[in-house]
Amino acid sequence: MVMSYGPAWAILSAILMAVTGQNVLAAAILFKAVLLAAWLGTLLLIARIVADRPALDRCLAIVVAGWMPLAMLQTVAEGHNDIFMVWLALLWLALLAQGRWSAPVALVGSALSKYVTAPLFLVDLIVAWRLHRLSWRQLILRLVGPGLLGLAIFGAFFRSPAFFDGTRVISEWEFLQPRHAVEAIELALGVSLDPLDHLITV
Repeated sequence: MVMSYGPAWAILSAILMAVTGQNVLAAAILFKAVLLAAWLGTLLLIARIVADRPALDRCLAIVVAGWMPLAMLQTVAEGHNDIFMVWLALLWLALLAQGRWSAPVALVGSALSKYVTAPLFLVDLIVAWRLHRLSWRQLILRLVGPGLLGLAIFGAFFRSPAFFDGTRVISEWEFLQPRHAVEAIELALGVSLDPLDHLITV
């Protein structure tokens, strides 16, 4: 099985598709509702994380995250699941700051949605050891449960290294650039816009 995203997102997608059945419109609306909920949950977590900061810092944190047009466009409008990963990563951060043992579970969910947050387990280990003064035995016990959960979920999907082909393909995607718009206009009008194309590509 080849997937561009992690197993946690695949499980959530399967649940949403089981709920909506063959109704494509209902599935699209439900996926967007989940992404919107994750976006709103992210804003709530940011507010919670900076709750003890001065009012200006709290306002800036919400404004930077909440008013960033790209965040809303890429998540709710475009349907990218990055916000789901970020929501779980921020949940991990909030729980970690409180010294909660459930923090690694949220990080497992984040890393199994998109693998980019997996290196944060090292941060989790360092913070739990240095800040919360956990012994090595406590650190191991703290990570065993979430680690086994993550391995079990990942193991249910992984069959060979080809599993990561979808992730590798994403790195080869070519994103729309201004020169592509010029090429589209040239094709549509049947005229050459070489000087404009040259200005954009230089």
